[in-house]
Amino acid sequence: MDSEKSEASALKRENQSLVESCEGLEKTRQKLTHDIQTKEQQVNYLEGQLNSSKKQIDRLEQEIK
Repeated sequence: MDSEKSEASALKRENQSLVESCEGLEKTRQKLTHDIQTKEQQVNYLEGQLNSSKKQIDRLEQEIK
């Protein structure tokens, strides 16, 4: 009986530890997802700036010709 109680206690502790690990991993996943979205927005903004710069260069090259 004591060994079963001891085993049940150990399993509860292990389960709690796993729950905490899962919660930590989920928090990390959410942060990384947010970071990726932020980086994608930055990339899109910079691509827009690059395209604008390319158009301006083309326009200036045409004026020079």
